[in-house]
Amino acid sequence: SAKVGDVVITANTGASVVRANGFEYVEVPAIAAVTPVTGQIGTRVTLSGSGMLGGGTGVGSVTLAGTPAQEIISANDTLVVVRAAANSSATAGDVVLTGDEGAVVTKANSWT
Repeated sequence: SAKVGDVVITANTGASVVRANGFEYVEVPAIAAVTPVTGQIGTRVTLSGSGMLGGGTGVGSVTLAGTPAQEIISANDTLVVVRAAANSSATAGDVVLTGDEGAVVTKANSWT
C-alpha cells in the first residue's frame, strides 16, 4: 500500500520549508504476465500485473519488443490491453509500459 511523507526543502542558509504529506510513495509496479507472448499486426495483447500506472491515471506508451503499440485499448493498475503494430524483427524483446506520470515498468524478453 502507498505511504505518505513530508517534502522538506532546505536552503544553503539553513532555512527550510515543509509540505506535510506532500509526497506519496506508490507500490513498485510489476507486469506479471503478457498474453499472448507472440503475435502480428492487430493482435490484442493483455498485460496483467499490479501498480502498472505508477500512481498516474493512464498509460503514456507501451512498446512490444521495441515497437510502439498501435493502440492502447484500455488501462488500469492491474490490466492493460493494447493492439500490436507491425514489427520487422522476429526476435524476442521486452514489454515496456510508461505511465502518464513517467513511471516505467518492464517485463524482459516477453514478446516476439
